[in-house]
Amino acid sequence: MDPSGPRTAGQLPPARAAESGTRRNPAPARPVAQGVSRSGQTSEQQQALDSGAASLPPRARGSSPPAPLAAFAELIQRHRRAAGLSQRELAGRAGLSERAIRDLERGSTARPRPRSVRAVAAAVGLAGVELSAFLSAARTDRPEPAPALSGGPDELVGRGDAVRALLDLVTGGRRRIVTVTGPGGIGKSRLALAAAAVARDRAGLDVRIVDLSALADPALVTEVIAEAFGCGGASRLGPVERVVAELRGRRAVLLLDGFERLVEAAAEIAALAVRCPGLTVVTTSRRPLRVRGEREVRLGPLRLPDAVALFAVRASAGVPSFALTDANRPDVTAVCRRLDGLPLAVELAAARMRVLTPAELADRLERPLALLAGGPRDLPARHRSLRATIESSLALLGSEAQRLFAWLGRSPAA
Repeated sequence: MDPSGPRTAGQLPPARAAESGTRRNPAPARPVAQGVSRSGQTSEQQQALDSGAASLPPRARGSSPPAPLAAFAELIQRHRRAAGLSQRELAGRAGLSERAIRDLERGSTARPRPRSVRAVAAAVGLAGVELSAFLSAARTDRPEPAPALSGGPDELVGRGDAVRALLDLVTGGRRRIVTVTGPGGIGKSRLALAAAAVARDRAGLDVRIVDLSALADPALVTEVIAEAFGCGGASRLGPVERVVAELRGRRAVLLLDGFERLVEAAAEIAALAVRCPGLTVVTTSRRPLRVRGEREVRLGPLRLPDAVALFAVRASAGVPSFALTDANRPDVTAVCRRLDGLPLAVELAAARMRVLTPAELADRLERPLALLAGGPRDLPARHRSLRATIESSLALLGSEAQRLFAWLGRSPAA
């Protein structure tokens, strides 16, 4: 639906007050001459205010807002200008007051309301990864970059049986919620994406993929899902109701990638699956959702021959002259055995072939956390090094468990 068109009963009416509050006895509006704003500015001056004054450094307007609010304010301005909208036009599309937009762009709103943030995102046409990053930026000034996820069976090594098993669960419709679990770096995302690609290309299913890596608030999960199905934005209906109305029982697959930090939203996912009889939800998570009807698919490490094959593929991608030979196979096998067949660790080790030989790599694995780092910069931080992957897993634990692991890490090896 075009947000600039006539409003229907399902849309929010324009806000009568600013984001920061409402007046109980607002003064009656005065007639406004054509081309002159209520503040006394001409239309040209108002346009300059929209594009110029609002983007002045915070100190030029007074006290500086906190860094997260300043960053989010700038992000709103950039998206608005990219959409070719003035503050007044954005306010009209989002169903907010013009003053609310000005306050958001100045960073003077201490806690932007989630509904207002989502309305602005819909008004400027954000979707997918951009939407996830925008919603997260309302709460932090440095959202983690979304991973460059790509799917396809050709990218997987040693996971053919797992892809077929997952695909059978998805296409058969026997399980409505399927969770792929396993430790960090085991390859959950690639497996799920490969199965989703086959379900879309060969089975002809409607597949929607939602990357949750940039999202920190469980309350926003269902709103992002609604956006994925084309029914996001301002509405009197909740996001689950909108998705139910959109699907109306038709067959679809929803892949939620990176759910482990958002498990508080599991009950809403279960409710969505119950109310949409044609929907299959696939999640990737380091821990199960623990809801009724969930089928857990636990992914384990690669078998040693598959780990060696993966090492060879990734090493040759970085160093075209690399080839697995009778001379270097024992060292490569020793490396993969030492890394327990963990795909991320094997890939990080293979990247070291640019500067090391397999024998040198095997000798230096006494300190794997220091060595296995420097992954691609377009991946999230937790996938760029083995240490970051472990730390992101520890972050899911309670404070007492974290202190226990810290104590164990300082203890001398037996």
